[in-house]
Amino acid sequence: MPDDFDDMIKNAFGEGVDFDGIKESSGFEPLPAGIFTAEIDAAEFGKSRNGNPMVTVTFRVIDEPYHGRLLWEHFVTTSEVAKSRLKKMLHVATGESPSKFTPDDIPEVITKRLRLRVTPRNDAFGGNKITDFMPPEDEFEL
Repeated sequence: MPDDFDDMIKNAFGEGVDFDGIKESSGFEPLPAGIFTAEIDAAEFGKSRNGNPMVTVTFRVIDEPYHGRLLWEHFVTTSEVAKSRLKKMLHVATGESPSKFTPDDIPEVITKRLRLRVTPRNDAFGGNKITDFMPPEDEFEL
């Protein structure tokens, strides 16, 4: 079996990945500070680096010129602040104030739209920080 796998990898990549003419990059520059309309692209229950329960939500920006850019929010659910932010995000996205959120609820939130207030991070991690969740402009107001 390993020989078949090795052959498959060699067929897929030939002699390896060619980096000629490729500049090193850290990826996308952070989005500028502002408010962006986004869709919930994914949600996942897991654990933080410290082993605490966490919900990770992936947002896909739909505004131009940043259409398709992804943002992540990690809600460590041992924190009352994180649980409060997750509850607000779910309320904004669904129009209903949830009493609970489970893995079975994930399909109900995928593709829901909301607005995100975003700022660039000023720390070693870089990227962006989501500072608020708001309903889409054409939706209800909280």
